[in-house]
Amino acid sequence: MDDYLIETELCDWKNEKILRLVDELNDRSADKREYAVNAFYWVRDNIYYFIEPLSKASETLEKRRGNCLTKSNLLVALLRAKDIPARFQFQSLTGESMLDVMQLRVKVEEAKKFKITHCITNAMIEERWLRIDCTRDKYLSPDRANEWDGRGDTEQHPYFVKDLEYAPDLQGYERYTRPTKFKNLIDAINIIMNAFIDEERYNNSGIRSFSKEDSARMIEEVHNLAEKAMMTKYKGDARVVVWMMKRLFSKPLGLNVEVIRYDKKEVEYLCHCCVSNEVFSYMGQYFSSLDNGIAHGVNPELEFTCKRGDDGIGHVKIINKDDGSYYLPILEILWKGIKNLLKR
Repeated sequence: MDDYLIETELCDWKNEKILRLVDELNDRSADKREYAVNAFYWVRDNIYYFIEPLSKASETLEKRRGNCLTKSNLLVALLRAKDIPARFQFQSLTGESMLDVMQLRVKVEEAKKFKITHCITNAMIEERWLRIDCTRDKYLSPDRANEWDGRGDTEQHPYFVKDLEYAPDLQGYERYTRPTKFKNLIDAINIIMNAFIDEERYNNSGIRSFSKEDSARMIEEVHNLAEKAMMTKYKGDARVVVWMMKRLFSKPLGLNVEVIRYDKKEVEYLCHCCVSNEVFSYMGQYFSSLDNGIAHGVNPELEFTCKRGDDGIGHVKIINKDDGSYYLPILEILWKGIKNLLKR
């Protein structure tokens, strides 16, 4: 049981800021059970859910932002500081778990194919391990944020597949927040997901975390990461981009790509977008930045434009202002993909 009480590098419950919060929670708690409940609600609603890298509990407290791992880590720290044994429980969820946040028009059958690793807290309350999921704050998901009375488990996640493992610490679990495969592209997508989450929280509760300056920086970062992810040694022509859209992105993102013109100097296609016009009104700049970054990675001289109609269909035109190959960059992209898939 000692393993579930100790301080670690990531679960740094002896940190001064954490101990101050412990004192605040303790002052309004009659016993350990009530303290655990107060700690649960504090983390649930004061640490806003975002896609974040793995960090110390004290850093999560300072940033006031976290994902399932870092929010659970802070809750574990608060419990251990009160001498309540706590551990981490990992679960497998289907990809549907993010669709209520991202509002993508993705077929459920496609979302079910993806698996997401979820982390929650277990606490020993009155000689019994209880499952506690504090990850979704009430401002983001008023109908999905869990309630807890300290006497039983919180509700099972609606997209739960199976339990995976238990751990006394998060050291070594960086793989769940720091991807080793397709890292630049996943980092770009994570930025877009955070923008989605911020808008969803704002729509639900009027709370916004990102300023206009933050958004401008994030949009530029999406472009740079996408460009780096798709950068090829051999410059590609206009057809390479539409090949990638059709082969790599259309199915998982629910895009319907209908090609109108297809040659090495100019490509035109219709894209039935994965989001509604309402969502596109605030996320369009992020999508455009991602698309342009992908195009510029293939060839810096490609000009990518997309005009979206009232029907939600984007009219995309890619013009090649430079020479470029078709087969060589495609082979390079495929080879990069194989190497990423083989990474361990």
